Amino acid sequence: MYIIAGQYKGRSIETNSKWIRPTMAKTRAAFFSSLGERILNADFLDLFCGSAVMSIEALSRGAHYAVGVDLHIDVAKRNKETLLVDALTLYRNDSLRAIELFAKKQQKFDIIFIDPPYDYSATSALLLSLSKFVILKPSGLLCLETAAKFDMPQEIGQISAKNRYDYGQTKLTTYQCKT
Repeated sequence: MYIIAGQYKGRSIETNSKWIRPTMAKTRAAFFSSLGERILNADFLDLFCGSAVMSIEALSRGAHYAVGVDLHIDVAKRNKETLLVDALTLYRNDSLRAIELFAKKQQKFDIIFIDPPYDYSATSALLLSLSKFVILKPSGLLCLETAAKFDMPQEIGQISAKNRYDYGQTKLTTYQCKT
C-alpha cells in the first residue's frame, strides 16, 4: 500500500497485521478529492487508525496535524517512524474513551475520519458520543467508513448526514454539525 498524493506520494505504508483493514486507494482518493482544499491546514482525527494511512495521507496533502487513535497502534508507530512524520500524534486507546479525553482537553478537529471494524457493534454509540462531546469544529466534517450493506442514521444527536458514497463493498457517510 502506498500514499497516493502530496508530500509522501509513492511512499510505502506497512499494513501487515491481523488487526488492520486499511482504506483502499480508490476510497482514499475519492475521499480526499471530495475534500479539495478543505484539507489544507486542517486538524485531522483518525479514529481506528490502524496503519495510520489516512492520517499520513491527510498530512501528505497539507493537513496541519493529525491524531490517530487505535487499540493496536504498533504498525502505525512504525509507519510514522519510517516516514519521519512529525505532525502525527498516535494514541493507544479505545475510540469512545479517546473522544471523552479530547473533549476534556477541549481539543477540536476540522475533519474526523472513522473506520471501525465492519463488525463493530457500537457505531451508533460512537456517533452519539461525537455529537455529545462536540470535538468536531462547527464547520467541520465527520466521515464514517462502513461496509456498504450497513445503513447509517440520517441524524444522530447534533450531527446530520450530508452525503453517502458507495465504493464497491465500502460506504462513506459524511456528517456535519446541525446548524
